[in-house]
Amino acid sequence: TLEVSYKSWLFVNLTARNDWFSTLNPKSNSYLYPSASTSFVFSDIFANRPKWFNFGKIRVAYAEVGGDTDPYTNALYYGLNSNTLNGIGVGTINTDISPNPNLKPLKVKEAEVGLELRTFNSRVNLDISVYRKNTVDEILNVAISSASGYEQTKVNIGKLRNNGVEMMLSLIPVEKTITWETSLSGAINNSEVVELAGGQTSFRVATGGWVGFIAHELGKPLASVQGFDYKRDSQGRIISSGGKPILGNLITYGSGVPTWSAAWTNTLMYKGFNLFIQFDGKGGNVVYSNTNFNALRHGLSKASLPGREGGVVMDGWNADGTPNTTAVPAEEYYSSVRGLGAPFVFKGDYYKLRTISLGYDLKRVLKIDFIRGMTVSVFCNNVALLKKYLPNLDPEATFATNDNYQGMEVNTLPTTRNLGVNINVKF
Repeated sequence: TLEVSYKSWLFVNLTARNDWFSTLNPKSNSYLYPSASTSFVFSDIFANRPKWFNFGKIRVAYAEVGGDTDPYTNALYYGLNSNTLNGIGVGTINTDISPNPNLKPLKVKEAEVGLELRTFNSRVNLDISVYRKNTVDEILNVAISSASGYEQTKVNIGKLRNNGVEMMLSLIPVEKTITWETSLSGAINNSEVVELAGGQTSFRVATGGWVGFIAHELGKPLASVQGFDYKRDSQGRIISSGGKPILGNLITYGSGVPTWSAAWTNTLMYKGFNLFIQFDGKGGNVVYSNTNFNALRHGLSKASLPGREGGVVMDGWNADGTPNTTAVPAEEYYSSVRGLGAPFVFKGDYYKLRTISLGYDLKRVLKIDFIRGMTVSVFCNNVALLKKYLPNLDPEATFATNDNYQGMEVNTLPTTRNLGVNINVKF
């Protein structure tokens, strides 16, 4: 590491690091990666800057980091089958993931430019940054033919790119008997699959429990959510057969990765009381819901109520161009939607009242010398879901932390609302 500063307004930091990843092949597990950052506090070079202008800084940074795969996942393990052949034990391979001895470390290369401003005695502050991040040779499990004896193998995926903007605006509109602090923050991120291993244009990385796929497609955002559309005629009208839908083409409905996020926080302070409120949201993605599929075909959701008396008349067209008029018993009709993506892909956008907290500074009434501070507060997290498009579920709920499953929902548990009391004591 090397750190250099000049007159306390120009700073340069340089690093170089080498890692050897024990989970990868020793012939290709070494990676040297650097970083460089500089910041220029331009407000300090003005001898007579305006009184309202408190601080200004420009920062530029470039960094690389490396990564590997989980321990022991790239090795074969053997066991004995409970059955024998001619009295001799039979060995088995205890994994469905084919090891890849040619894996290389993944590399993340990111450049960022940022601006920080503080004005009017730090009552109006702005922090904004623009970045570009390239992920090279990311290690992911991809589906392969089960004829190989495995279900998946690990590969270096190729190259992924993320471009984005992050911003925070902080304000203190009121600073008298009552103090009000508020801030708005947001981020926009656009991803793109730039290159795939082996020159492929698309490969599948995850499959839903019953329906749907997640794939990476060349030239498209990361984590394409795929499913089968209705079969349609040349005019785009849905075609039915015997009053039931027909599977059409496999299409991409969008990306499972949110493209934007935002938050609005407010803090009100009055005579030792402190009230904190936060709203936030995410969106720009889609969710393939296996839970809504299962609930519909088993008659457990509100969407399955139409047609329980008299049958379901599908809004579609027959092959001869006439409107469908065939009524199908509800149980039979809703069971026939298996494999369809269109009815079960939803916008992933949501808006929440995230947190409410009310606290009081007990030090104002408790005169205890050895206690420097004492605050008690009551709080509620995940207060209310204000707006969503995914029925019956919280769009924020996930069933897996694996990046391959972004955009895929399978039997997720309900999210929880947390209530509590917090006591903070400083001595």
